[in-house]
Amino acid sequence: MGVSSAMKRHKSLIGVIVLLIIVVIVLAQNRDYVQIKVLFWHFSAHKILFIVGVMIFGYLVGRVLEVSLRK
Repeated sequence: MGVSSAMKRHKSLIGVIVLLIIVVIVLAQNRDYVQIKVLFWHFSAHKILFIVGVMIFGYLVGRVLEVSLRK
């Protein structure tokens, strides 16, 4: 069973991955600066959302590959 048949079976998961790619692209182009302070660390919200988006994207791609290679 190949990746294409897994993509046909998991249309909703592929849709979430595509939506997440669009969100990450929009966040990468957004230049508004929002500062988040935790104790003495300072984070920009843009970078935090970008990193979380990339992590979720990697997880979802890994799940699709795991399902496609398992069967």
